[in-house]
This record gives sequence, structure tokens and C-alpha cells, in this order.
Amino acid sequence: MYKFINFTGYMKKQILTLSTLAIFAGAAFAQDPTKIWSIENQDSYTINAGEYIQAEGYYYNTTGEQHRGPVYNVGTLTINGTFETYVSASAQSLLDAKKVSGNGQLNINSALFIGENNDFTSFTGKVDIQRGCLWFANAKSNASVNASEINLANNTQLNFTSGSYAIGSAIKGSGTIRAIKYPDNQIEDGVYIIKDATPANITLAGDISQFNGIYQAEDKSRIILKTALPTV
Repeated sequence: MYKFINFTGYMKKQILTLSTLAIFAGAAFAQDPTKIWSIENQDSYTINAGEYIQAEGYYYNTTGEQHRGPVYNVGTLTINGTFETYVSASAQSLLDAKKVSGNGQLNINSALFIGENNDFTSFTGKVDIQRGCLWFANAKSNASVNASEINLANNTQLNFTSGSYAIGSAIKGSGTIRAIKYPDNQIEDGVYIIKDATPANITLAGDISQFNGIYQAEDKSRIILKTALPTV
């Protein structure tokens, strides 16, 4: 028997913000990563099976020079190996690819934003939020999330704003799944990552039996569980 639950309130817990990212050790890898700043201005870029790429880029502006990362102005980003966004500072990262595909692994050690024009629906691999948070900024291109698995470490967040999302992924871990009408996020004068957001409605249809974290809905947003609840 399936149970349908609307979460219209939220459980109180210290919330991770972009300025208070908790630092946690990343997962251990048998190989050292190839470190880069960012992937920029390419029609397509593929991380092949067996490759491990760590991108340390983020968005900032110094003396009029813009620095963007870890992915900026890319047509198709295919992740069949391991791609990690790693920012040691409290900064915002952009996954600015028109389409993200592949069956590899995306590791997040930053505050990573997937924007309204960044299609993540074809990625069927694993997402591991090790530190920081993952933001889906608009359901326009991401009405469904089809990653096979999303893991949230303690004190991390999986966040949604603006629109209706269907999440078929298995969700594991102990972080926070959050639906919110997010305020305007102006990264510099006239440049927004999120603007004029609306509430988010999330439907979780995947396996949540190994998720023991928090569901949090704010500002008329909703989280609906359309899946078998874990047994106690």
C-alpha cells in the first residue's frame, strides 16, 4: 500500500545557507582527481568512464573580470565517469550546460545551481551531495529528475524552487529535501541566478527507505510522497 503525504510545514533544524557551508570530508577514491578550474565555451564535453575530474571554479567578479564555473556555456555535458564540483570557499557554482547526460557520478562539494535553461533530465547516474547543496532553480527544463540515486550527507540540502518536479530517484542519507519560493539571488549587479521565483511542488516517487533526513516545505510549496514509506 502506498501512502500520499503532503508536507506543508517544516521541521526545524539549522539550515545550511550559502554563507555557512559545513565542511565534510569527501568520499575516498582509489585515484586522485584531475583538477581543473572549469569547463567553458564548448559545444560538448565528455567525462569518460574511469575518468575523475574535479572542477574548482565558482562565480565571482574581480575588477570587472568575471570568473565562472565549474561549467559555463557548454552545449552537452556527458558524465560517464566522475565529475566533482569542489569549492573551498562559501561561493556559488553554476552547472551551465544546456543538457547534462550520462550514467556516471556527480559529486557536489559546493552550492551548485542548475538553472531554468539547463536540462538535467537525461542524467541517469548517481548524485552524491557530500557538502553544500544542489539547487534546481526552475522546473522549466527539469520537470523530471531521473538520476538513479541521490545521496545527501548530513547537513546538506537538495533544494527546489519554481514549478512542479517529479523525482524518480532513490534518495538516501540524512540531509534536507527542501521546497521553497526562493528570493531573488543576485550574484552581482544585474546578474541573477534565481529571479521572480514561485513555490515548488515536489513529488517523490523513488525509494526513500534509506533516507532518514528532513522534509521541509515553505512559502506555499509542497512535498508529496508517492512511494512506499520506510518501515520502522
